Amino acid sequence: MSSGSGISQNVFENTSGLPNTPNKNLVVTLTTATAYTVSPGQSNVLFQLPSVGATISLPAAANSTGATYTFVLTANNGTTAWTIASTTTNVYGRGVQGATASTPYPLAAGSTNIVLGTGCLKGDLVNIISDGTNYYVIAFSGYNTASTNGISFS
Repeated sequence: MSSGSGISQNVFENTSGLPNTPNKNLVVTLTTATAYTVSPGQSNVLFQLPSVGATISLPAAANSTGATYTFVLTANNGTTAWTIASTTTNVYGRGVQGATASTPYPLAAGSTNIVLGTGCLKGDLVNIISDGTNYYVIAFSGYNTASTNGISFS
């Protein structure tokens, strides 16, 4: 485990014995509400997000062909939203949240930001895949209140 400046990293050995699985899986735990920049080499990393949000910057999609980034809330979100930001309007996909949320299926159609609002809950998840031009997103939230504090795209 290495740590510093609000970040903790753990590497876990894959002992599943399953074929075609990587030997190591990296978990990056953001421990403070500090802005963070994802590097293109962090594909297949699980980013754990605490309850107080900040901005996470994605690398340019052209530098991330085939990359997958996964973000999960490790506590109910607090007073500050998490924003996952691309370098341009190249985010496409959909969020899924509770049926009584004001927007139960928010759509990203040429967006720049993925926002996990202050109503998001522990276990809410954002998965992002790059094809080298765009980022494709699927986001899940247990948020189920008729306001705008769940998953959104801008």
